[in-house]
Amino acid sequence: SYEKVTQNPLTLTAATKASVADVTAANVATYVQMTNMAVTSVGTGTLTVKDSTGATIDIKPAVTDGTIIPGNVLTVKAAVDYYDNGTTPVV
Repeated sequence: SYEKVTQNPLTLTAATKASVADVTAANVATYVQMTNMAVTSVGTGTLTVKDSTGATIDIKPAVTDGTIIPGNVLTVKAAVDYYDNGTTPVV
């Protein structure tokens, strides 16, 4: 069973990251925000975005309705995790 929280709900505050390179192992299981991220590709369950330096990061899982397309610029707020045997950060 559960109890619905109606007062003082949990608030997550994202740590602002200036670039993909700023997202490191220290950020795993935390919430980050990156602005001005350009969508480079949209795949099944994955968006790839790049920062102003050209570095890319995947957003997984990503569920879209077809309105997000390559070239869109987004603000990304997401939890950080790893895949590829724990070597590649994803949000």
